[in-house]
Amino acid sequence: MKSRLARASIGFFLLCLSTALFAGAPPAAITAGNGLSRDSYYNNISSVFGFSKADITAIRKSGFSPDYSLVLLAIAKKAGVPVDKMISLRSENGYSWKDMCDEYGIDYYALMDGLEKTLIDKNIIPPLATAGESKRNAASNRRHKKGAGQ
Repeated sequence: MKSRLARASIGFFLLCLSTALFAGAPPAAITAGNGLSRDSYYNNISSVFGFSKADITAIRKSGFSPDYSLVLLAIAKKAGVPVDKMISLRSENGYSWKDMCDEYGIDYYALMDGLEKTLIDKNIIPPLATAGESKRNAASNRRHKKGAGQ
């Protein structure tokens, strides 16, 4: 039951972010709800979660939204692999978050619950996705048979 609630709450969070974007949020509004700029957001999550500067740089160049970036970074860190590997699994192979976790023996539900709890406890609100980031996210959501293209 808890895992369904976590999934539903993360889904709702992502839906709210995309709704705000499609409702026409002006570029000036594309900062974190708590007033953080994109740079501050990435510095903040790097500090809180212990992500490397190299992984932060790679994820920012990937074109994913801040909320997708956080999940990719968290899975990569837990798996002990560079975030580039997770970017590839997501964008080239269409792996879902759960597929990626399963691939590396990570408890998906515990990971997502932990991310959500930390975001709430630390009052971290990701900046809204830009139109380009939303397209990048959507393109990575295509489902392939797990492992296709490897």
